[in-house]
Amino acid sequence: MPETASEDVDFPFPGAEDTPATTEVYRQVRVHLRNLAGIRDLIYHGKDKAEQRPLIPTSTIEEIKSHTILAIKQTGMSRLQIPLTTNSSPTPRPPEELLDSARKARKWLLEMIKYQSFLDRGHFVRLFRSIVVLEPPNWTDLQQMYYVLTNDELGDEENRLRAAFVLCMQGRFASRYKTELKKAKEHVYLNSLQQLLHTDPVMMEAMDNAQDKADGVIIDHFACAIPLYPHITQTSSEEESCSICQNSHVDFATSTVKDLLADYPVRIKYCGHVFGKSCLEQWMTTQVLNPAKINYTQCPMCRRQISDLEPPMLPEDMIDKIQHSKFIEQVRKCTDMDDEQCEDGIKRVMSEEIAVLELRAEFERFKNRDVEGLDEGNLRDVERQLKRAAKRVKKEKQIWHVREDSWITARKEWMESGVTL
Repeated sequence: MPETASEDVDFPFPGAEDTPATTEVYRQVRVHLRNLAGIRDLIYHGKDKAEQRPLIPTSTIEEIKSHTILAIKQTGMSRLQIPLTTNSSPTPRPPEELLDSARKARKWLLEMIKYQSFLDRGHFVRLFRSIVVLEPPNWTDLQQMYYVLTNDELGDEENRLRAAFVLCMQGRFASRYKTELKKAKEHVYLNSLQQLLHTDPVMMEAMDNAQDKADGVIIDHFACAIPLYPHITQTSSEEESCSICQNSHVDFATSTVKDLLADYPVRIKYCGHVFGKSCLEQWMTTQVLNPAKINYTQCPMCRRQISDLEPPMLPEDMIDKIQHSKFIEQVRKCTDMDDEQCEDGIKRVMSEEIAVLELRAEFERFKNRDVEGLDEGNLRDVERQLKRAAKRVKKEKQIWHVREDSWITARKEWMESGVTL
């Protein structure tokens, strides 16, 4: 089976000519389109609710063998001759490996059908026309898959879906065609993102906030929030407070959540010293310089230079996303931000997210103590404020459209980078 090449979102297919086709070709194309609609309907609505029976069950070896035997029987009667076997390799695979392969194939197939359903009708007209006019030996793997899914000779929708699953499993489509699935997902997400950024009030506000924060970065490009609990438990009581203003980092009784987040402890990556964020920002903008002696801002503690330096970089993977992600490209188009501003904006959101997560964790420990000035009403109010802050940060993070696991990894690397004391 020839492999498909990695194409753009439209996934051009060999044999899909622009010239008019015969009436018979279009008739067959319509049949395939109708049958594909039936497959989609089965996936979205066809689960047996009474028995809670999933489509293409793959929890046991017996179920996988059942799908394979059915597929061999069906494809033997069809125009397509797929070399399916009850063993997917000459050497029988361990049960755990076979089950894992089946789960991945099932997930890939269902996701591919779902995400490609958002492509326009013309895409599938071209696809099925290419299937009709070409002979099976010239089909790509994905053309074969869609033929199996939409061929009346292979039975009803569920049986065709099972046959396509076997084709995907034995052809290792989940690993070989990850790029095609990724493109289908990107197409859906990009279209959704474009619409949301221009129509959804919450996302529009989040976009405006992201741009304002990127433009207003003062220290976030070289200082990041730190884990709170280790800081306040492993330091002296004096260091539990900001060394500039002497206010506590965790005084829920007298400070609002907004104030605690604004002056959350951040570590300067050039020297490792920790200060409340708003105090350090004020220091950066108000320190009196003597141009004859020094023309840069120094750390309030050690006097090391902290301004007019090349800022520390985010992890390489995140920099690569900023430069090449289609989603971040949409953000740049909507906001006129350049790569450096995007990087500063991401650093700021990461730091704010750390602050919110750490304050929420500290509040869980704090609310069980008997603290003067805090009753149940006050505690509930603090909890509501923290939830609102978390929701706001989540929306601003979504603007950058980075996978959660990648974001968490990059956030941790950024937080831990630089000098530590």
